[in-house]
Amino acid sequence: MTQAVVFISYSRKDEVEKDKLVSHLGVLQGAGLVDIWHDDRIGAGQDWQVEINLAIAQAKIAILLITANFLNSRFILGAEAPELLRRRQSEGLVVFPIIARACAWRAVDWLRDMNVRPKNSVPVWSDGGIHVDEYLSGIAEEISVVVQKRADHVTRTTTVGLSNRFNDTPCADPKPSKSWRILVVDDEPTWQRRLSRILREINCTVVTAGNYEQGENLLTDFDFDLVTIDLNLDKSTQYADGLELVLRIREVFGNYMPVIIITGTGSLEEQRRSFKEYNVFDFIQKAKLDLEEFQKIVIEAIGSSRNLIRPQF
Repeated sequence: MTQAVVFISYSRKDEVEKDKLVSHLGVLQGAGLVDIWHDDRIGAGQDWQVEINLAIAQAKIAILLITANFLNSRFILGAEAPELLRRRQSEGLVVFPIIARACAWRAVDWLRDMNVRPKNSVPVWSDGGIHVDEYLSGIAEEISVVVQKRADHVTRTTTVGLSNRFNDTPCADPKPSKSWRILVVDDEPTWQRRLSRILREINCTVVTAGNYEQGENLLTDFDFDLVTIDLNLDKSTQYADGLELVLRIREVFGNYMPVIIITGTGSLEEQRRSFKEYNVFDFIQKAKLDLEEFQKIVIEAIGSSRNLIRPQF
């Protein structure tokens, strides 16, 4: 089962409360149900705002740790909360506002109208914090139920969708008899790790490359079922290296090798060109990457080409 990303929005001044919440949610993470994300996961040297935006885009559940500090944070109220609420409205993101400490949360229009936790609206850390574990464990159990229901729905939807997709191709069983081999070409180690983790969840063996030369050499040495390529592999020559590698693949493999572009850049014109001139299977903006949708795209791409005989380097 794909782990649901749980995004925790909180004020840095509330580290103690956040850590206590994470400890209760850790039970779900240990069981493989969720992947908990908070800004402590941002590594040294990474663009923190980009990483937060990526995490929000991938989240299936968001937890708002409401305190006076939270409600006084310009970044939270100006950036994080509006995007989470937008996704809640348009994409069905599940949002859990948790009243951690007493504050004037009812004075906030969008928050006043939401179903907060605890359900009695009593702050988690009220009464000297004697009920903290009781409240947080209850919230963790509620999130567990949401995740399980979501997983059941995704399983049913994916099974039906794949059955319909491959109905006309008798040999195109979406479950591989052996692990699919995927080449991920991206110059950002963070994205190499992220894509590798997502692909391994659907039984893929992942090999990574950080530039054009490494990607080409690996294509020479190994037989891959699919390649994902970042457009901007060389910051000094925007787009060039990524599309040049796609062109090299087309020269050698023709259209037999499925290619998915996953990029943090790329204009609409580049997207059209990728489909028209390079016959890429899909073009995905990193900020909009959905884990489950990406997995289904990979399965579909490999299924569409697995019965074809491909030339080798």
